[in-house]
Amino acid sequence: SHDLSGSFAMVEQIADYLHRELQVPADSRVPQLLRTLETTSQNSRRMIRDLLEIEFLASANSDMKRTRVEVGTVLRESLDQLQQGQELLGQRFTYSLPTEPVYTHLDVNKFSQVLNNLVSNALKFTPDGGQVHVAVEPCPGCVHIKVQDSGIGIPADVLPRLFERFTPARRPGLRGERTTGLGLVLCKTIVEWHKGTISVASREGQGTAFTVEIPQAD
Repeated sequence: SHDLSGSFAMVEQIADYLHRELQVPADSRVPQLLRTLETTSQNSRRMIRDLLEIEFLASANSDMKRTRVEVGTVLRESLDQLQQGQELLGQRFTYSLPTEPVYTHLDVNKFSQVLNNLVSNALKFTPDGGQVHVAVEPCPGCVHIKVQDSGIGIPADVLPRLFERFTPARRPGLRGERTTGLGLVLCKTIVEWHKGTISVASREGQGTAFTVEIPQAD
């Protein structure tokens, strides 16, 4: 798989070089075709990366490093970075954290991927002027993390298959962002390794909410 990813990287580099160096007539389709080749190679490499990540998590979760952490402290850094990254966009990104210390066992790096993927998805499908909010709060015996947006929502007929590999729910974002259809599979794998659950509620035209629950630690 690594060799295959390297081959796509080479194709991407060659396409970019040819696009910059070739002298072609103004009405030629060659530049457009080269950009399509470059984009396809990028998407293929992302898909390979996600597949490798999923297989690694499924077969080698004993190598993960879970430690007892205070939820608000470790998630604040990721949420601050996401918030800063949205300052130039026309969306409002907010979050709320517990007012009292709440503890759980996390592999912080891996769990940050879950948060990043869910927020990234929310932003992709929320139009300018919309809102994305992350709420982290304790509930009896668990920590409850909800990522809610005011976006376009998800069709009801694909909701049951949302966490499948190459789900039929995959589609470009509102600004043309591409997706491999593997991000939510990765989220589910990581959450379940943390002995947690992930669920989704959505209505077309009314937004989407993903909810993650993981056990609290003493």
